[in-house]
Amino acid sequence: MKKYIVLFLLLPLWAFSQKKISKEEKEVQKFQKELNAEYFNPKETPLRGDNFKNFKGHPFFPFNTKYRITAEFVKSKDTKPFELPTSSGKTKTYQEYGKATFTWMVSLIL
Repeated sequence: MKKYIVLFLLLPLWAFSQKKISKEEKEVQKFQKELNAEYFNPKETPLRGDNFKNFKGHPFFPFNTKYRITAEFVKSKDTKPFELPTSSGKTKTYQEYGKATFTWMVSLIL
C-alpha cells in the first residue's frame, strides 16, 4: 500500500517536471524529421553514391527562440521559366515564385 501512496505522490511531480515544447518547436522538429527521412529514402534523396551511403542526417542546430529570422514574402507576377543545371548534370526548368526579405533579430541577455 505504501508503494502506491508514494507513486501517487510522485506521479504529479514527474508530470509537471516534463519540459513543455511549444507548437513552433514541434513544427521545427517535424520539418527536420521529414527532411532527414527524404534524404534517407533512395527514391527521394538528391544524394548520389558515397554522399548517400555516408549520410547520417542533417546537423541541425538546437532549437533556440533567442535567434529569430523573420521574412517578408512577396509573390512574383508574370515570371518566365528559366533553365537551371542540377548537381546530377541535367537541366531543369524553374519559375520564380516570389522573393523573401529577411530580418535577423537576436535577443541578448546580459
